[in-house]
Amino acid sequence: MSQVVNVDQLLAEFHCYSNVGRVKQDVMALSRSVRTMIPKKGSLIRNDGTESTLLVLGGTVPISFRGSTYNIPVEIFITEPFPNSPPMCYVRPTNNMMLKIPHRHVDSEGLVYLPYLHTWNARTHNLTDLVGHVSAVFGQDPPLYSKPSQPNPPPPQYHNVVSSSQRSSESNTMSQPPSYQSVSRGHAADPKQEALELLTRKLQSKLHGFYSGLRDDIDAELERQAKLADQQADMEASGKMLDMQKANLQEQIARATERVAALDAWLAAQAAAGAAAADGEEDPQALVAPRNRWSQQLLEKEAEAHAIDDLLYHLEAGLRAARCPLDVRGYLAETRKLARRQFMAKALIRRIEEEMRAL
Repeated sequence: MSQVVNVDQLLAEFHCYSNVGRVKQDVMALSRSVRTMIPKKGSLIRNDGTESTLLVLGGTVPISFRGSTYNIPVEIFITEPFPNSPPMCYVRPTNNMMLKIPHRHVDSEGLVYLPYLHTWNARTHNLTDLVGHVSAVFGQDPPLYSKPSQPNPPPPQYHNVVSSSQRSSESNTMSQPPSYQSVSRGHAADPKQEALELLTRKLQSKLHGFYSGLRDDIDAELERQAKLADQQADMEASGKMLDMQKANLQEQIARATERVAALDAWLAAQAAAGAAAADGEEDPQALVAPRNRWSQQLLEKEAEAHAIDDLLYHLEAGLRAARCPLDVRGYLAETRKLARRQFMAKALIRRIEEEMRAL
């Protein structure tokens, strides 16, 4: 619990991490897996001279080399864009250790180069697996060796006579291969060795630049693949939606086709009925013939009332246009006569309708 609080307190001091949750998750997982890796605050000076204060996991990584276990001191700097960019791992030799130069995976500054870092993927890579790769790679080729101890000054010799037992002991000592703890470079400066080291540093510098560019290209490619995956998901969703719309349209087309067929059948039936009626040659007057005496009288009175309406209209129009043969008195007398007749016709119509409704 105290370690969780410690990580939370450390992260609260940083405002440079965009994904604090992922940083905390990886740091806690590594601390539980490798107890010697302790989170702390540290400074990182980059090649361009800029200095950044970052979260650092410092401690030792155990390796197995030739049947023995050794602890390699390392520091893992969590960079600002983590986990979108890989962390930076350094080997930190102690006072009694030296970096092995040249080394395939560590440069002269202690910076670690691994395929796991160069192909870093935020979705599949994490700090715990990184330490596992570091342990496996360094177990095959350790990056450190112990500094040679300073020999004591030899006692003064008064003669050069050496016994055979001493020569045998020295011969046995020189014939033993150097162990991992005692491998060291010669004290005398060797021009060939210096040239080799200079060439190695140049190659490491070029490889560092090459791998940095390769890492950027890989990151860009991974980002492009992620965008393509998102676009593919969008296209698949759009395709499913289009399939649903297509099925709906096909169903509507089927319904419309059924309705058109029904209308065609109805029109054909109506056309057949019309043709049959035309062949019968029915009299239109027979369609409106009254069925009884009251219907006949009702039809006549309706016609009379409407005819009087037309006559009154034309009399008024003729009077206004001065084409009526009647004067004003004659027009008024004729209008009263026609109105009385129309009133009697409408009264009779109402009486007939009442009698017919009563039947």
